[in-house]
Amino acid sequence: MCWFESSLGHKASTLVEAFVFCNMITVYVIESLFDETWYTGIAIDATKRLKEHNSGKNRFTKGHMPWKIIYTEEQADWTSARIREKYLKSASGKIWLRKQLLRGGGARKGAGSLPDCVTQAGNPVPGTRP
Repeated sequence: MCWFESSLGHKASTLVEAFVFCNMITVYVIESLFDETWYTGIAIDATKRLKEHNSGKNRFTKGHMPWKIIYTEEQADWTSARIREKYLKSASGKIWLRKQLLRGGGARKGAGSLPDCVTQAGNPVPGTRP
């Protein structure tokens, strides 16, 4: 799926910008609805990848189904996406993410006030229910 508006609200003004948006790599964090475990990964299409997690195609996530996306951010290439993924998996990255999610509003059982699904800018993730 290709969005012609970035998570930061920038709309593509040229075909070249639209092409760049379509080829962005998404760093995503999903949360288990079963036990509230978080899983961080990278994908070209986070929504498609979520479906794979929810169909049991990943060894780790299979035991914690079902999942929902709670955070996404776009990176220009696989290298920067991998660096960001590693940071979000670190203790300081998890603390930063929790603060970001708390700032976004919404609700989540047992963790204060976390939204269902936000981008780095704090906006709802396109194609998902808030």
